[in-house]
Amino acid sequence: MFNMRNLALVASAIAAVFVVAMAGELVEHLDAQEIMVIQSVNGNLTVYDTPGYHPQWFGKVTKYARRASYDFEAPIRFNDGAQAKMHGSIQFEIPTDAHEPWFRRPGPLAVVVGIAVLILNVIFW
Repeated sequence: MFNMRNLALVASAIAAVFVVAMAGELVEHLDAQEIMVIQSVNGNLTVYDTPGYHPQWFGKVTKYARRASYDFEAPIRFNDGAQAKMHGSIQFEIPTDAHEPWFRRPGPLAVVVGIAVLILNVIFW
């Protein structure tokens, strides 16, 4: 009844079900509008920025949008007691080339411009 052939078929069927069930944990697809960071089971971080399928090997996947915007609203109270609301929007893009000069990346350039505007406001207040 249970010969080697039947045992091999049952083992193959169980292995096939396991592979199909775990297929989502072995590879991950990355869209062109995202950047993906995979933390492997031993803790190493791998960053992928090219679209397509990449090995996951049971690691934790975190995807970030390459470009996004953030809208905000903040209450303001003036010295005379008047109140207002400040509305704004910030748009950012994650740089994919770490060797690019700071003045060509949007993040560091925004910090430098923000500090310059703050200094000019203090000087000419």
